[in-house]
Amino acid sequence: MMAGEKLERILMGLTRAALWSEEPSTEGLPLTEEEWVEMYRLAHKQTVQGIVYDAICHLPEEFLPSGRIFSLWMPEMEALEANYQRHIRTIGWLTSRMTEGSQLRPIILKGIPLASLYPVPEHRVLGDIDVFYGNPTNTSVADDLIESWGFPIQRGLNSESCYQINDVVIEHHGLITISHVPWRKHPQKWLEEQLASKNGTTIVDLEGIHIHVLSPILDILQLSLHNLHHVVNEGIGLRQMCDFALYLNKNGATISAEELRKALDIYHIRPWTELCLSYCLRHLGLSKECLPYPIYIEEKDTEMLHQDILQTGNFGIMDDRNNNRPYEGMSSRVFTFRRILRNLRHYFKFFPTEAICWIISLTAQRFTESLQGDQK
Repeated sequence: MMAGEKLERILMGLTRAALWSEEPSTEGLPLTEEEWVEMYRLAHKQTVQGIVYDAICHLPEEFLPSGRIFSLWMPEMEALEANYQRHIRTIGWLTSRMTEGSQLRPIILKGIPLASLYPVPEHRVLGDIDVFYGNPTNTSVADDLIESWGFPIQRGLNSESCYQINDVVIEHHGLITISHVPWRKHPQKWLEEQLASKNGTTIVDLEGIHIHVLSPILDILQLSLHNLHHVVNEGIGLRQMCDFALYLNKNGATISAEELRKALDIYHIRPWTELCLSYCLRHLGLSKECLPYPIYIEEKDTEMLHQDILQTGNFGIMDDRNNNRPYEGMSSRVFTFRRILRNLRHYFKFFPTEAICWIISLTAQRFTESLQGDQK
């Protein structure tokens, strides 16, 4: 077995053990100092360093890394724990202020609600806080309120905006599902109807803070779409799949199979979602009993996704294939265009309509850019 394959196998084993609070396997251990350094790099690439650290702490003493290796991990664990507390305080303040000052009810996406599913929530890497207000109109109202409170806000495309509170980046999302298929108006109408129903959202308690989150079916829908767009654009890491596995572990058995199939079929992403579920079963130890309904995915397709995850890591930030990427001008756009085409080709059969429209949209965009370049 190649050294890289050995460390990847151990990484997966440590990750699974931490997810389910199990004793980690010692197969392949002990590691050399150099191998532990590489293990740290691999865990960081997948943004599962906190999860892997928790598993390492349960290894028998003779298999533990040296103090030098722990010195790499410990400051990061302290930073993760401090960041978690900042997120909790910020969400509490924002939720309270919005409730007191408006009729808006922030719906918190991903992030802290997903972290709460982990055995050690503080060790799940957190990025920004994603907030949804139900529709673009409400989001615009929320943006105006944030500005009136004295926080500079940047407004972007697709009713998105961002600002900072307590050194935490907060993103407002006017939409939670974005499709490249221009004629899909029915899904958005269906989504708005679901959100307006009494079962569209639910309230959870996070360390004494009551926050609104999406219903399980809508949450699975937005998590799956989020993964889809990242696997095509930059790539997704192991953490996104860990989130998916833990979410299904908690909610899967209570979800109506018929309603989930309907939601996924409306957006034409059932094959893609089932591929993600297959990955959670095969590589992360999710129990079949947690699935709302049986799935049938070829092993080679699941392994293709696994290899892509190992290659790209979290959003492709540490993907070795990007080392020579040009970062300016048309060359950069061409590099991105080719990467997206490659990914669309890999996963075409799991969302063909979306893929075709994505390719057309990209081609039209690049053609327009080339014409503009010729006119300069």
